[in-house]
Amino acid sequence: MKLSRQFIDLGIVTMAGRLMGLIRDVLIVQMIGFHHKLDIYNSAINLPGVVFNILVAVQVSVLMPRMVRAEENSREKLRDLVSENSFRAFLLGLVVVLMVIPLSPFLVSKVLPGWDAGKQHQTSICFAICLLSIPLSLYNNVLMTSLFSIGKYVAGGVSQIVIAIGMCAAIVGIPRELLSAEALSVAYVLTTALGSIWLIFFAVREGMLTKPKLTHLKPKKDKDSINMAYASVALQAMPLMDQVFGSRLGEAAVSIIMYGLRVPDVVYGLMNTTASAVLGRHYSQTKVQDRLSKPRAFWKDLGAAMAVTIPLTIVLGLLSDPICHLLYNRRAGSEEAVRLIISVQQVYVWSIPAMAIMIITNQALKGRGSYAAMLWTSIILVAAKASCLFFFFPPVFTSLPASVMIAYYTNAMSKLVACHKAGIKLY
Repeated sequence: MKLSRQFIDLGIVTMAGRLMGLIRDVLIVQMIGFHHKLDIYNSAINLPGVVFNILVAVQVSVLMPRMVRAEENSREKLRDLVSENSFRAFLLGLVVVLMVIPLSPFLVSKVLPGWDAGKQHQTSICFAICLLSIPLSLYNNVLMTSLFSIGKYVAGGVSQIVIAIGMCAAIVGIPRELLSAEALSVAYVLTTALGSIWLIFFAVREGMLTKPKLTHLKPKKDKDSINMAYASVALQAMPLMDQVFGSRLGEAAVSIIMYGLRVPDVVYGLMNTTASAVLGRHYSQTKVQDRLSKPRAFWKDLGAAMAVTIPLTIVLGLLSDPICHLLYNRRAGSEEAVRLIISVQQVYVWSIPAMAIMIITNQALKGRGSYAAMLWTSIILVAAKASCLFFFFPPVFTSLPASVMIAYYTNAMSKLVACHKAGIKLY
């Protein structure tokens, strides 16, 4: 299958999943409004995401090349690798959940220092509930990665649509008087399980699952996975900084900041998922390793990303105001809240081209096995954002997205330098 067709197939399904996620978020806002319950749910659901992203970064980076090589040898070897690692991921998730749940009140108090004790307590309960989704999410991620490695891109994307539709049904189906942050957290875990059922069904149908061999569960340590783990830890400081900052700005600030990211995140998620799955597989194949040493080939990938993202950036920048009023200004709260969402969204939109550069260079560096470069460029990203956020800008809403925009463009430049150092010719 041609590379362009792979992007189109996965891109369509990913965009559908992201749009369903946006509809889910709009439904939640319309049912709850910009109320403290919305803050609690958004914070609770994002904190497990930090834990999940740290673990999944290592999974995808280390597993994808192994799966591609196994698939080139035989489908049986790939099936054994998938079965073993999916079960290992599920067990790892259980261990992490058991370790983190007792710490949830402490973690919430540190991440959301601007909230009162009652709000922190309710958030820690919802956080503990949402943590239960991590074992299933890790299991799902291995199955999705395995399906990507054999070119079955649609299956993984459909699982995200299934989860989003399930969540929309739960939001509409739960009586309004019972629609609490805790109820939404339980619905989130149950819909994640629904996505797991779909992926298991598809993986079994493709012959990708068998009984795991427990004797092979000893984890393998290598420099690549260690560097990716450190890089992922660094990157997860980004959303944590967002929440710490938002908790100090007043009522609904965390939710306003997060909803300002939703529309740009549809574009970012589309780019990230398709590039990670398609280019990750493409760059992992040994027969195309030399391709990364050819400037014309590298710039073709980067140029294609720019050709898509720059027009989208311009359109979204011009339409930020009507989009936000259309999505959030119906029974959702004050005009001031919508105006703040618009200010956050506009600055994030202008960061999209830098995000595209970061995504393409990330995959190129992984294709070269330059995981150490992934680490130091991640540190540059976090340092740039932290220095802007806590030293150069006053504590207002617009200072957070402005710091991200500066950090992303700084990181994009550092990624290009890292590619050149890794032997990926830029000229």
